[in-house]
Amino acid sequence: MMRKRQTGQALVAVTFGLVVLLGAAGLAIDMGYLRYQKRLQQSAADSAALAAAGDLAYVPGLDINTSATNEVALNGFTGGGVTVKVNNPPATGPFVATATAGNKQYVEVLITVVQPTFFMKIFGVNTVNITARAVALAAGKNCVYSLGTTTGITPPPPLFPKPPCGVIDNLVLVGQGAVPAADPLAYLTAPPIPTGCADGTVNGSKPPNPPPPIVTLTSGCYTRIAVTGNASVQLNGTYIVTGVDGITFNGTGSLIGSDVTFYLGPTAGPVSISRAVNLVAPTAGPYAGILFYQDPGNANAATITGTGGSTLQGALYFPSATLSLTDTGTGAAYTIAVANSLVLGGTTNFPADYSSLPGGSPIKAAVLVE
Repeated sequence: MMRKRQTGQALVAVTFGLVVLLGAAGLAIDMGYLRYQKRLQQSAADSAALAAAGDLAYVPGLDINTSATNEVALNGFTGGGVTVKVNNPPATGPFVATATAGNKQYVEVLITVVQPTFFMKIFGVNTVNITARAVALAAGKNCVYSLGTTTGITPPPPLFPKPPCGVIDNLVLVGQGAVPAADPLAYLTAPPIPTGCADGTVNGSKPPNPPPPIVTLTSGCYTRIAVTGNASVQLNGTYIVTGVDGITFNGTGSLIGSDVTFYLGPTAGPVSISRAVNLVAPTAGPYAGILFYQDPGNANAATITGTGGSTLQGALYFPSATLSLTDTGTGAAYTIAVANSLVLGGTTNFPADYSSLPGGSPIKAAVLVE
């Protein structure tokens, strides 16, 4: 009698066990599916943050919501169940690092997707909201570029003092089997060259004592710019140079310029500087952060020899030429060198403080930080 009453207990236990196992398997399937979707969302968020930060880097103040949303759609997340939120700067909150909160160089993208469940519906859970978050920085990390693949930096890194930023030497990259880096300032547009350019020669007599007053050389188009002897010159604005004599700065007088950009056209001669100079690039406009801009079709070499008291604040852009730098001084907040090849001598400094530029470094690169 006892055995008859116990008949079927094992079947009941097995049935309940199967229900538990099936529930666990179903939960595992749902969790695996949701984890997979979260990874896809994270990839989309990373891409969207990079796209938005890249657009922001080139056009400060741009509405970057569209570029982020488009990038999310390209990754397959569209429809009413997808919400894309772009914060520039990142919103404050428990997941935002102190360094990024309130900083407009950072872009935060959050993607929330209503994901369906399968087995969890048994417990009344039909959908789950999954959120992926990414933060990208719209700022350049490199400040020294040698673009040539047959000539590089002399002396090669790390023989010159390591700057507080990245150094790109395409000769080294190619030698290691890597793809050479592209010109980071190729986006610059040359100014229109007018006709009737003047001669910008300022000669200083020797000694006299006291020295002559400071001469103001107005911005504009010149066949050449030459400052010699003890002439002291004040500069301001954009200077277009077209002639074969190029730019020559030598002598002992002061040479001071703010908001200065020198553009050397396709036929302009070389740059030769052998004196203390105090030159600062613009902080706004199309040439923000650009001090020297030589046309990519111009391969004339540039030689800049300063002193410990020199200031070269801005980008020295000679994409098809050799740039020789010696004793750049310590007065600049930032100095960038982009050339086909670089020859460095004396004490060359490449500081990287771009706080004076509202748009950050003129070399733009979006990088993920969170």
